[in-house]
This record gives sequence, C-alpha cells and structure tokens, in this order.
Amino acid sequence: MATIDSAMKSLEKKQFQEAKEILEELLKNNPEDVNVLYNLGICYTELNRTDQAIATLNKCVELAPKHSRRQSHSIYSTFCNLPHLSSPA
Repeated sequence: MATIDSAMKSLEKKQFQEAKEILEELLKNNPEDVNVLYNLGICYTELNRTDQAIATLNKCVELAPKHSRRQSHSIYSTFCNLPHLSSPA
C-alpha cells in the first residue's frame, strides 16, 4: 500500500522514480493534497520532467492559500529553481 511515509523514504534515498510512482498513486485518492503535489513536483524536477513539475507546482500555488505561508514559500522557491526558468549565466 502506498503511503506518504514510503514516498518520503524514497525521496530521502534519492529514489525519485520510485517516489514519483508512489505519489502519483496517492494523488489519485486525494488530488488536492498539497504535500503530495509538492513532493511530486520535486520528483518531476529531479527527473527532468520540467513541464510536469511546473504544472504540479502551479497547482500547489493555486491551493496554497489553504495552507501555511511557509509551504507557499517553499513551493515558490522550488518553482523558481526549475532549469528552464533560471536566468542565463
């Protein structure tokens, strides 16, 4: 059974594909869970799936008013660090 704890353990081990699969399964049951969406956005970012990362993190930003200011800042920080959004060197 997929749990947020198992997804977080995979993330800690940098097993992003495994974490992504768990989080996608969790998202089916609760599509507005900002914690799942945020961590899924992290997985997509690490797996170089930038378009999916942007879409997922955008959904987090839309839902963020329901959640703490701290999480909103974390989402924004991740969103700004996506590869093709970074300013050229």
